[in-house]
Amino acid sequence: MCASLLALLALHVLYISSGLTFGSISQPGPGFFPISLSVLLLALATALFVKSGFLSDASKIRFQGRVDHVGVAAMAMVTYGGLLEWIGFPILTALLLLLMFRAIGRVSWPASTALALGGTAAVFILFRILGVMLPVGSIWT
Repeated sequence: MCASLLALLALHVLYISSGLTFGSISQPGPGFFPISLSVLLLALATALFVKSGFLSDASKIRFQGRVDHVGVAAMAMVTYGGLLEWIGFPILTALLLLLMFRAIGRVSWPASTALALGGTAAVFILFRILGVMLPVGSIWT
């Protein structure tokens, strides 16, 4: 059911955006993202549909996570959005990733710290290369 709805949504967006100019990767047109993302969504819906066909009983699918993790992640994201301009991307992102890896993912402290700092640095450098200035925090200026 879910795969069918996703496929219908993808086909609808693909139909609506088919009149837009696609462009290229170096110069994307207005239809580049809608068309690309709807094709990706259609592929994922197809994969979900095929995979669900191999399950003999829908009751075999069980939620393995803890419900409180969803609340923690949601509150962390809301807090992140509210404090990003004030504290800044590098520190706040490293703290968010550390929380996600450690509290929710149950990854060890050394691995969580390395992944949080490495991930933050990699994204920060990538955005600098792309010319996107991320907020460094008004608290520090």
